[in-house]
Amino acid sequence: MTFSSPNLPKRLQIDVQSMQYPGANTPLISNLSLELHPGEVVGVLGPSGIGKTTLLRIAAGLESQFSGSVIWRGQEWDKPGREIQLLFQDIRLLPWLNVWDNVLFSSHGADAKNEEQAAHEILSQVGIADLAERWPRELSGGEQSRVALARSLVGDAKVLLFDEPFANLDAETRYRLQRLIVGLVKARDIVSLIVTHSIEDAVLTCDRVLIASASPLSKFTEFKIDIPGERRISADFVQRKILELQKVVLLSGSKGSIASPQGIPSKETQS
Repeated sequence: MTFSSPNLPKRLQIDVQSMQYPGANTPLISNLSLELHPGEVVGVLGPSGIGKTTLLRIAAGLESQFSGSVIWRGQEWDKPGREIQLLFQDIRLLPWLNVWDNVLFSSHGADAKNEEQAAHEILSQVGIADLAERWPRELSGGEQSRVALARSLVGDAKVLLFDEPFANLDAETRYRLQRLIVGLVKARDIVSLIVTHSIEDAVLTCDRVLIASASPLSKFTEFKIDIPGERRISADFVQRKILELQKVVLLSGSKGSIASPQGIPSKETQS
């Protein structure tokens, strides 16, 4: 892996000519390209088993068995590193460390004072400053997700890749985490990609949605959410966009399990 240059645009370009696991008869991903920009929340929507998580692993430098390239700030990215962080669906907190130590686990220690100051600020930003001394087993699913997010941000991530970040959360926790992620991406000018099979999650979180329709994964149908600039979202707006996205999903020919809406905010909200 070569280090990215801070003078180059913060753009992530992913090009996959072929991704095929040993023993498989056909590629999982073939001739797929996408470009991601800072401050934009992009979603990949599609059924399970189509290659969405594998795409995240490729972007994070965790897959070597593919032909193609990942270009970050003009340099090839082919190994895991601090600037591109993948937040797994299974959150993977270290059970023998409390929240504070989990958040600082990926820090290099070269600038401990500044990293600890950053940790204090980020724990407050994600709303878990009062949980610093707790153990992972004492946290709810939503709290664990916030700890994992804080750990990535303390590590100075410039790209956040999310694998089903809202799965197994109750409606209120899911919505709060959605607003938190969107707010941080916008405020910190982060490049982000969220994998989901939920139409509602895509509408409530993303600026644009890439709909995966078939295996091998080779193309996307793009759907733009066009959220108003002040990011005020009403129930009518959400319902309208969900119906529009459902129609696009059907027209795209996407097969398999794509989740229907579970709960739409009933009052106008603002992140």
